[in-house]
Amino acid sequence: MTEDNKEAPKYWFNTIVSFFFLFLLRVILCFYYVIDDCDESMNYYEPLHLLLYKYGLQTWEYSPEYGLRSYFYLLLHTPLAFLAKTIFNNKMAVFQSVQITLAIVSSICDVLLCRAVEKGTKSYSFARNLFFLILVNPLQHRAAISFLPSSFAMYCVTLAATGLLTDQPLVVPFLTSLSVIMGWPFSGLVFVPMCLTILPIAYKHKSFWLLIRFTLVTIVSTISLSMVLIMVDSTYFKRGVLAPLNIVLYNVLSEGKGPELYGIEPMSYYIKNLALNLGPIAVLLLLGIFMLLVFVLQRRKLEGKLSIVAIAASAAVWFLFMMLQPHKEERFMYPTLGLFSLIAAFGLTYVTVVIGFFKQVIIWGVRFVFIIALIFFLSRWLAIYDNHSAINSAYGAVRREMTLHEYLPTPDGSINVCTGKEWYRFPTHFALPSEYKGIPVRLRWIESGFDGLLPAYFPDGETVKDITSTIPKHMNDENLFEPTRITSIEHCHFIVESEVPDQSENSLIDEIGKQYRLVKIHWGVSLEKTPLIHRVLWFPGRKAFRIPYFALVNEELIKPQYTVG
Repeated sequence: MTEDNKEAPKYWFNTIVSFFFLFLLRVILCFYYVIDDCDESMNYYEPLHLLLYKYGLQTWEYSPEYGLRSYFYLLLHTPLAFLAKTIFNNKMAVFQSVQITLAIVSSICDVLLCRAVEKGTKSYSFARNLFFLILVNPLQHRAAISFLPSSFAMYCVTLAATGLLTDQPLVVPFLTSLSVIMGWPFSGLVFVPMCLTILPIAYKHKSFWLLIRFTLVTIVSTISLSMVLIMVDSTYFKRGVLAPLNIVLYNVLSEGKGPELYGIEPMSYYIKNLALNLGPIAVLLLLGIFMLLVFVLQRRKLEGKLSIVAIAASAAVWFLFMMLQPHKEERFMYPTLGLFSLIAAFGLTYVTVVIGFFKQVIIWGVRFVFIIALIFFLSRWLAIYDNHSAINSAYGAVRREMTLHEYLPTPDGSINVCTGKEWYRFPTHFALPSEYKGIPVRLRWIESGFDGLLPAYFPDGETVKDITSTIPKHMNDENLFEPTRITSIEHCHFIVESEVPDQSENSLIDEIGKQYRLVKIHWGVSLEKTPLIHRVLWFPGRKAFRIPYFALVNEELIKPQYTVG
């Protein structure tokens, strides 16, 4: 698994077989994927649900008053989601169709990168090692099937690196515009080092015309995509909105507001996060950085050296920039995960070239690393699923229980499924039926001690565009609690909630009221009380601190004459 045998085929890497292998793995992972980021559920799946079913939860960013989120990104996924809705008539099938679509796109991007590495560096070993590292990278798989602009940015960054390695630099400015305008505006920083490679490339070929073409592609793609974005958002907001600009202004220039309202993390956050999520790949990433420095400082010959250096510089610039920001989240690292895998694969491939002795020992060491990385990947993914899946099981119990009864109406005219402190784990309205026996099924918030701004339903309207253009009441951009979001517990037909035993003298059922009957208990993991190694990895004998997730039904709101049994 080191340098190539000279007799090896020039382009051995099988793109089609590799794609199907990677795609199949990600499809399997889709069925064991649990949303653990409320930004994905509330800011993307819920508005998508609105576009498909004409109702959903709205965050303040989608209010026409603020216009921080664009509908452009959502509309990329709407046609296939609508087709799945028409074919299956099952909301969970629609949800999974979105994930499978993301699995297809991400797999294409990753396999093209592997193919480009072989072509650009003339090293099959490098391409093969990169593919194997992608296969066992748990964080990259999560990013690949996440419905987030940072994941879309990752696709664009990966394709931009592919363009550099295959001597197609003109795709880089287009992908930059695509990522910034349709995805995440801050991701533009990742592309800066890759865009700057046009200068030495143009100098090498003595082509001023190449610089002009590069500039024209940048200008034309930026203007054309911006015009489409403005047209789309003006249609949905019914006013002129440039969402990428609004989100930059809010995060950078707003006083007393901005991302700091949602939490501040230390500078070491991303170092720890990548170490815990990448495991052995994080060590290889450090090795890759060292190997690349050796190649640069010693001026060693390397096919595609300029492209590899630019790609590494892009990853470094992004990592350092994000590390300096007060507000940090795991998904902010998504755009460069493909680049991290590439740098790690570089270190794995060229370590024998630099060291030059104990070559056979290093080859066996590389194989051992792949085995360890595979074990880590399986253990990490199982741990994430075990840590977060209990809440989904509780909502599944609610869906099954709902079909056993008919219900008395509440003042809001709906069947209410309520939750409190577990609001951010709500698995979207794709996990709840739109109605039951003609009565709408809706999510409601109950008092939980949370003092931030909870999402509310999009306003009513005749059409989707009427709904999205209406300025909702009781919204703010300062994360201030809004009491109108809270529903009285007597109006809840079902409650889904967790309980930490030593935080209250009384049980959850005692505190809520005797009219609630226990439907099901699913045991989840308390991340705060579970030791680090048992929280990060799954293994036999894992000592996770278990807490109950309750699904409760309000028997006072069941029509007695229709009670089964």
